[in-house]
Amino acid sequence: MKKFPRINNEDGINTLCRMTTELEYDDIPAEVIELAKELILDTVGCMIGGHGQHPLPELAHYLQKKGGVEEAYIMFHGGKKIPAEEAAMAMGPMPRALDWAAIHPEAMHSVEHTLPPMLCTLGYLDSTEGRRVSGKEFLTAFVAAQETLIRIGIGYRGNIGVQRGRSNGHYIFGSVAGVGKLMRLDQAHLENAEGIGRNMTQPHDMATYHPITHMVKVHQGFIAQDAIQDCKFAKLGVTGPRNNVICGPMGYFGMANWETNTDILFDKLGEKWEQMGVEMKAYAGCKCLHCAVGAAEYIVKQNGLTPEDVEHIHVEDSTLNVNVSGGTMEEKLNPKDIFQRQFSVPYMVATMLYDGELIPQSFFDEPASRQYIKDFMQKVDIVENPDLVPWRSKVTLTTKDGRTFVKEMDPIELKGSVEHRYTREELIHKFKTLSKMSITEFPEGTLDTLIDNILNLEKSDDVLRDIVFTLTPNRE
Repeated sequence: MKKFPRINNEDGINTLCRMTTELEYDDIPAEVIELAKELILDTVGCMIGGHGQHPLPELAHYLQKKGGVEEAYIMFHGGKKIPAEEAAMAMGPMPRALDWAAIHPEAMHSVEHTLPPMLCTLGYLDSTEGRRVSGKEFLTAFVAAQETLIRIGIGYRGNIGVQRGRSNGHYIFGSVAGVGKLMRLDQAHLENAEGIGRNMTQPHDMATYHPITHMVKVHQGFIAQDAIQDCKFAKLGVTGPRNNVICGPMGYFGMANWETNTDILFDKLGEKWEQMGVEMKAYAGCKCLHCAVGAAEYIVKQNGLTPEDVEHIHVEDSTLNVNVSGGTMEEKLNPKDIFQRQFSVPYMVATMLYDGELIPQSFFDEPASRQYIKDFMQKVDIVENPDLVPWRSKVTLTTKDGRTFVKEMDPIELKGSVEHRYTREELIHKFKTLSKMSITEFPEGTLDTLIDNILNLEKSDDVLRDIVFTLTPNRE
């Protein structure tokens, strides 16, 4: 097992870049590899289901029409190749479109910010170098990217930032690490790429959520685009800052007006794998709403209740949950589109209790088309409880016959958490549920082959063929 200690009080980005460039497949424990494959499968499933959601097809069409040097395909859309960074702009938002992708409780959206630009880089390498990437090489780069992003995200303590109206700008560092590893940048060039990325940081502040806008989903494209551009620039010899990128008063952590955690950048690097903290979502929709949904579901199931038994549901949410879910109570009670429904506690609670599930398909029904859903939503109110830790919700449910039930839900109790991981069978079922929302038709057996390819990715000698080409049927 290879270790990567801090040397001479260096900046965290230097240590993480050394880890990224030196990491080999055999250095990674088997359980980390297995989870990496499952996270890739889960995210690819979200891309299959999400690529047809507005405004992503429109964005893909625009970028294809714009054209440019032929390097990479936009998955699902095919046609001619376009610059890899432009393909990444189109593909970056796909995992988030249906809001069912994995998430880290502190570093947030780690996988969806790293996988799309890495998939686009495969096309770039094939077109420019004639080089195909093996599954082992791809998995090694993916794990390095996750470790970089998550450690910086934990250290930045972004949950505190969100509670103060700020969002996260650390995603770029993991994206650059994954792309740079695939491009086989040496440490100096990768440090330059990360330094360039530091100047291209794309935090989307909480104004994005008040009201909910497309930037909640589309900003991932900017990060994916920047990651490839940063690494291309570094290969050309463009330099970026290589010191004080993360640590110190001029570093990324220095931007925070709260206490950050520098130690996590170096703690047992190469021994402890923070990717193991990534969770898959119990429900589609914003993760900050899941404890409220889970608590309501728990009360109803544990006490043999039906939705018709419910008089009122009072939700107390953490400051983090309130800030991320955004919008006014009027918007939550009258969501106008899929985006607002994915961030509406009343809608998600009502739909879960009546349908018994919250999958992407759950958000496409107008509440008005099911009057009983709209009526039930009026029974739900939400208040902020600053004493609740991030992610937690406390639900008080009152029945029509005067009984009261209370449940405070910890996210660790939810399906998909590190304590309650999806089984392979459940993960495949989720994948196939997502695939039903694809606007691209695939030949019979294609998706079964894809599942097998990803779950056995270490055996692949060509990830471009086994994932990207499999999902891009109309290549020119």
